[in-house]
Amino acid sequence: MIKHRLFASTAVLFAAGVVCLSAVRPSVPQDPQPAASQRRPNRIAQLEARVAEHPNDLAALRRLGRAYFFAARRGEKKLVDKSVTTLEKLRQLDPDRDVHRDLGTAYLTQLAYLLPKGAAALERGDKQTEQRKLQLVKRARTEFDAGAKLHPQDARMQSGIGLTMFLQAIFEQDYRTIPKAMQALNRAVEMAPDQTHPRLARGLTLMPMPPSMGASEVVVGDLERLVRYADGQKNGQVAGVLQVFIGDVLTLADKPDQARAAYEGAAKRKSSAAATARARLRVLDADERIPRQDILDFRGQSLDCAVCHSR
Repeated sequence: MIKHRLFASTAVLFAAGVVCLSAVRPSVPQDPQPAASQRRPNRIAQLEARVAEHPNDLAALRRLGRAYFFAARRGEKKLVDKSVTTLEKLRQLDPDRDVHRDLGTAYLTQLAYLLPKGAAALERGDKQTEQRKLQLVKRARTEFDAGAKLHPQDARMQSGIGLTMFLQAIFEQDYRTIPKAMQALNRAVEMAPDQTHPRLARGLTLMPMPPSMGASEVVVGDLERLVRYADGQKNGQVAGVLQVFIGDVLTLADKPDQARAAYEGAAKRKSSAAATARARLRVLDADERIPRQDILDFRGQSLDCAVCHSR
């Protein structure tokens, strides 16, 4: 029972991270953003005025919903609720694939904002908060399911289905459906093996699973792919964190030699994770085991950092 609770709580934390990371880019092209941050509120105000004058203008509603969403991702969290309200109206008027995907992601971002930052996200909230989390997951699942019916080969939609199935299993404490969630996440990667998002969703969502469930090799492969992507973006911060994640997955899978290689890669980077990687190597040099709690602590503390620097 303790292992199940630990697995569930860390899984929620990382699922929230997947939401934040995958929300960095819009699902379809946006209008160009103003170069100066002070002009963003003016853009939102212009769109709000347009929608007030023409409440059924689909293009304006779509732009406004996304403008709210990305302003929320830049730190104005309260705007995610306005994004949801706007996208819900758009769905009523024009329920296409993109609005289902955008709205599903917005619901999950509301979920992510319910979680405290860092390791505190591992703690369960009160009954009302937990019910709200489950409600948001179910709403997101409904949107991804609807979008998948319109476009069955949409890999991002399949990732959303897998993620929400995974979260619903955790919140309802019914782990029997997790294999189906894994199948959906795998299907998304099969649909688009060269895309980053499906591997991001699968790798981070399945990372907290115990090695006995057989996901470690898949997770390591996905995370290694993400490291290469981060390197291509010259994002050493995220690459370093991911390499420690890889080393920790391999440590828990009892593969110390492979774990060492991952830690050595992270230790050489200019990343906040470098000190942790060097500490892990000192433990291995002493022929000792890295404490499981150290691994969980790093995961809890590092996700916010990875999310921020991945933008």
